[in-house]
Amino acid sequence: MDAGSHIRPAMIIGPGDGGLIDAIRCCAREPKLAWLIPLGVIGHLRDDSATVLPDTSLNKSDAPRLARFSRIEQLIQSHEESIRTVAWDSERQKDAVDTLKIYTSEERDFYLSIFDEIERENSVLIDFLEHSLKPPATEDRLRPVLAGDLDSPFAPTSAPINKLLIAYLLRTGRIRYSKMSRDQSTAEIQSRSGEPISEARKRIFICRLGTSKNFPARVGVAQRKTISVFVQPDQTTVAEEVVDSTVEGQLIDVLSGVTGGEYVYFDAMPDPAIRMRYGEMSAEGSNAIREANEKVLKSFAKKHLDAEVRLSKESDPPYWALMTMKSNNEIRERLRAIGGLDGVFCGARLMVSPVADLPPDEEF
Repeated sequence: MDAGSHIRPAMIIGPGDGGLIDAIRCCAREPKLAWLIPLGVIGHLRDDSATVLPDTSLNKSDAPRLARFSRIEQLIQSHEESIRTVAWDSERQKDAVDTLKIYTSEERDFYLSIFDEIERENSVLIDFLEHSLKPPATEDRLRPVLAGDLDSPFAPTSAPINKLLIAYLLRTGRIRYSKMSRDQSTAEIQSRSGEPISEARKRIFICRLGTSKNFPARVGVAQRKTISVFVQPDQTTVAEEVVDSTVEGQLIDVLSGVTGGEYVYFDAMPDPAIRMRYGEMSAEGSNAIREANEKVLKSFAKKHLDAEVRLSKESDPPYWALMTMKSNNEIRERLRAIGGLDGVFCGARLMVSPVADLPPDEEF
């Protein structure tokens, strides 16, 4: 990918999530940092509580804060819930493209309208995007082209964050979309595949068409015993053993909403971290899981917050102490750039412990 500005023409074929992500990479000011753009957008949409970690001087017995969503996030969630069943059910049909065509224009209009809301409420997010993206190409031939067989690159099954970013790229003239049939795409790919390397390097050309979908399953999948965890609206949990004919059948049922609730499926030997989440682990077992995953949190804290980590498992309840010399404002800005945090890791709270508060014999 070109850094700083558009130097070569670029074409991405395939309007699924892979193609949308590559279009975003094409437009990132520094392509190797493109993964920060979606995280930064999420962080700037989040409620401030997602970027605040409580101090260890506070009462450790306080319940973890609940996740709060901003109005824009709630609009997106409501919209996605409203189309979930139709979107995923269409993936099972032979005429999926025809079905999806009906919804792509509605998806486009919705996500473009979201930026009308953002411009009124969140100019900081717009500033973040403008700073993170290359300016629009000065020549039309250098404007990246995203091509696909839908009427617009807003397939209902694509991730909301990708649709949101593509809407901004289209809105600001950074990319253009070209409707292209499969036959046309195939011809375009074949015409490029025989080019000498010297010619191929003069452009960016990416194919994201992928393979045919296996919905419904055409390849048989052996029956497997699974555990279904059903979370009722009152947050109570009921676990029962079930046998399903195909793993894909489970996936589609869950994603389409036809099961009527939030389900989590896992193998007959469930992951310990999932069991802990649903209160099926002893205190000793939970601490063992935390210790096993501690290196993940330590790596994250060191890289993003310049902090060391200690698990205070003797406390009731246990908590993670992130020891850092950074101020709350510095921590908040760091977390906002990477999407924020939910404040809990492996069932224990994340809390800031200023270095000055540590006992004298402790080493930072």
